[in-house]
Amino acid sequence: MQKVLSILDPGIGLHLSIETKEALSNLSKLNIEGRVETVSLGIMDMLHSLSLPQHLLSPENPTVRYLLARFLIESRIAGVYPIGFTYQEYEDLEGFRQWCLLEKQMGYTAKSCLGPRQVAIANEIFSPDPEIIARARYIKERFETMVKKGESGFMDQKYGFIDEPIYKDALLTLENYDKITQKQGRS
Repeated sequence: MQKVLSILDPGIGLHLSIETKEALSNLSKLNIEGRVETVSLGIMDMLHSLSLPQHLLSPENPTVRYLLARFLIESRIAGVYPIGFTYQEYEDLEGFRQWCLLEKQMGYTAKSCLGPRQVAIANEIFSPDPEIIARARYIKERFETMVKKGESGFMDQKYGFIDEPIYKDALLTLENYDKITQKQGRS
């Protein structure tokens, strides 16, 4: 890895595909010099590395769900951006949609795609929800106003009890939205 880094321009971030049990268990050690920005799960290779058959790959399988959850959490702990795995069955758009919905529910915000039809579905599912963004903006503004009045925990008619953890979540939501819109070149 050091040899690769010496060749690359220092401004170029790296994307790794995590395909083995060893890579998954050492994910935080793979972010050499903070150059790794994103990681994707090579799920077919990962299953093989774990001596598990590929026919287990279904949204309902608890082992696969655990693997997706572990990859997501290990990536976040390592400080890198996790991307959902590439769904090989590119003609099965309903299957792809099911995976996107599951991964979004788990906390993923991006999915690897094979072709424009998968991209359209991923963009539809992973695009920020305008209602969630509006809620976050409201909570941010309301909390900051109330803190100036000396209240950091209060009842709100619109969203119930608002305190610092709720405020922090609103800030995180807006920060993630800003990152997405900056990458997409819109505001």
